[in-house]
Amino acid sequence: MTLLKLFSDRLHLGAVSRADAEAGCAAIGSKRAALHGRGPMVHDLTVGFTVFGFLDPNPDSELKELRERL
Repeated sequence: MTLLKLFSDRLHLGAVSRADAEAGCAAIGSKRAALHGRGPMVHDLTVGFTVFGFLDPNPDSELKELRERL
């Protein structure tokens, strides 16, 4: 949860709630870290937020629709 605070001013959420975006990306980051046998690092969360386009101010429209559905 501490790592999520590092992204608070960089996220472009659109219609997605902050709680949902953080929960989903934290899960991705945790899984990625576990695959490497360690605890989550900022880079793991960066991957999660990048996959869903939350770090991009102008993500692809298809990606925006997908993440809002999920």
